[in-house]
Formats: sequence, structure tokens, C-alpha cells
Amino acid sequence: EKLRSIELKDGDIFIASWPKSGTTWTQAIIAHLIASDRSTWNHASEITPFFDVQSSWQEIDNRLEPAANIQNFFQKRGRRAWNT
Repeated sequence: EKLRSIELKDGDIFIASWPKSGTTWTQAIIAHLIASDRSTWNHASEITPFFDVQSSWQEIDNRLEPAANIQNFFQKRGRRAWNT
């Protein structure tokens, strides 16, 4: 329910694909476009975390914010990308 109240930002990217249709491949393409320096990340899910996975979020003042490690990355890149 709390995911519905998240404030979206201009420039947010949502990757939406059917299961077994190349989700990880699509994540990797977006990750390379956003963070071309491959030495700053190990797996595409670090750049494009799963939107509906609890570990992607932390609760602050009764609202959800991206988890600290994800928030740090988003701030460095100036853009957010989510896998749905």
C-alpha cells in the first residue's frame, strides 16, 4: 500500500517486462546507459533495483524512501531507474 504513495520524479525510468522475456538483459542496457563506468557496480540490479522488493526501501518519517545504498547511487547519477 505504501508503494502507491511514493512521489515520482520527472526522469524516473520504469522497466516493465514479462517474466522470462529478457528482464535482466533490459536492466543491463539501462544500467549501462545510466552508469557507463562498469567499475562502479557489479550487477544491473544495483542500478535498476526491483521496485516491489522490500530491501529497496527504507521508512523515514512514516513514508518510503529508496534504501540508503540505492539513494546514494541515484544522487550521484541524478536519475532513478526501477525494475517492475
